[in-house]
Amino acid sequence: MSSVMQSITTCPLICLFCENLIYEPITLYCGHTYCEQCVKADEFSSISINCLRCSKDIQDQIQSPIVNAREKNYSKNHFVKQLIERTASLRVKRENILLCHQAQNEYKKNNYEKAIDIYSKILNEYDDDHIALYGRAKVYRALNQIDRALTDIERVIQVKPRWAKGYYYRSEILFEMKHFTPALLSSLQGLSIDPEDQIGKQIMARHLHAVLHDTDNRELALTNDMELDNLRPTNDDNRREMITSARVNKTEIISQVIETYFPNELNERWQLFEQENIQGATIPRSPTTNVIPTIFEIPIFVCVLSLPCCTCPLHVFEPRYRLMMRRTIETQSRTFGMCTYDPQAETFADYGTILYIRGLVYTRDGRSIVDTIGQRRFRVVDRGVRDEYCTAHVQLIQDDPIEQEDFDVDLYQLNRDSYNRVRAWFDQLDAYRRTLITRQLEGYPSCDDLTQNSTDGPAWAWIILNLLPIEPDLQYSALMSQSFRSRLQIINNTIDFLLDHQQPATMADES
Repeated sequence: MSSVMQSITTCPLICLFCENLIYEPITLYCGHTYCEQCVKADEFSSISINCLRCSKDIQDQIQSPIVNAREKNYSKNHFVKQLIERTASLRVKRENILLCHQAQNEYKKNNYEKAIDIYSKILNEYDDDHIALYGRAKVYRALNQIDRALTDIERVIQVKPRWAKGYYYRSEILFEMKHFTPALLSSLQGLSIDPEDQIGKQIMARHLHAVLHDTDNRELALTNDMELDNLRPTNDDNRREMITSARVNKTEIISQVIETYFPNELNERWQLFEQENIQGATIPRSPTTNVIPTIFEIPIFVCVLSLPCCTCPLHVFEPRYRLMMRRTIETQSRTFGMCTYDPQAETFADYGTILYIRGLVYTRDGRSIVDTIGQRRFRVVDRGVRDEYCTAHVQLIQDDPIEQEDFDVDLYQLNRDSYNRVRAWFDQLDAYRRTLITRQLEGYPSCDDLTQNSTDGPAWAWIILNLLPIEPDLQYSALMSQSFRSRLQIINNTIDFLLDHQQPATMADES
């Protein structure tokens, strides 16, 4: 958008394409709202038109929100629609817009006289309705009543001097009248409002070619046409999605309504957000951090048992957890706590795992698919509730320090031997099961060495504890345990059980 356009203060209820009250609103992924008819206009079908309210740095780096809305057939924003329909002061404007749409339908059916009657009915009461004037000018032009069309479009420019579309249509009428130089000047006036308007560039290039053709200088006209083509913005496909998700999310109209009519509630929400963001920043993003922080508060997702270093994909559909995920993804840490439900205590368990959101995708109906991975373990100090989802003050836990003698004698080697036993069991599985497990684990884990200062022990052990068919209570005890040796014991006992029960199964197959 040009600096001239950016300097114009416009009401968010006005569509910048038609400069009229938004009718049948469609909100783009950038958060700006336009008329459905304007977004889906045929004139935009062959060009990449940008959102007029987006800043230039956004426009150059993301896919056009207009093109995106057309490709994905966006539905109407019913909240904004009801907001407009229930505003009494906008009643007359809505009625006139509805009449204009009726006239446009008659125009498309070639019922030109009916269309003129409807437009004239509006203009008899409101002679400054630029949409009615613009529409009637199009009908007059179709009837070859060029002088009347020119009169109406001149009135449009008088009423809306900052609406580029009026200048472009006047240039088309003048061009049809063979007034090539005035047509060129009119299209240039439109481009002076928004120099990056692709439709305006095409119109001006065509008119420029006609003017230069009269001076027998076609080459110059073609050169100018090519230069205009080079001005069209290009998009980097590799950056679109990242910038879209990072920079654009709010519906501008709703945002301004909230700021205007609910300032106190908005201020409370901002304070809560900043508080959550600061608290989130204290949660370590790396599972290898060795410093145990003080007690801090995190949101709690009550669902399954998750373990450190293990992936945990989530399908979030409950409104309370959808809210929780939206808040979490906006914090610096992108983390939350995962706990199982304790039926005896009738609340969530005392121990859980901090999950880090690696990626999040929203579906069209508001659900989200969340890709998370386990980080540190924690102990619940006390419980709370916020906006219907659980919260907790927690403290991170870590393994007990390993004595040098114990580390040197056998624990280091026990880590290696246990890994080799699990790998031997895995290798004797059939190819189909090995493939399934490898896909689930995003690749079979390597054996990371045990170190004396490790907070949670080698990552492979947690991944295998999550993989093996272990009772949930035993997995939970492994999560609580601050002894790496006890976790290795659980793994080895499970492998013993699997190997003991494998031989009879093989003999049964042979018989």
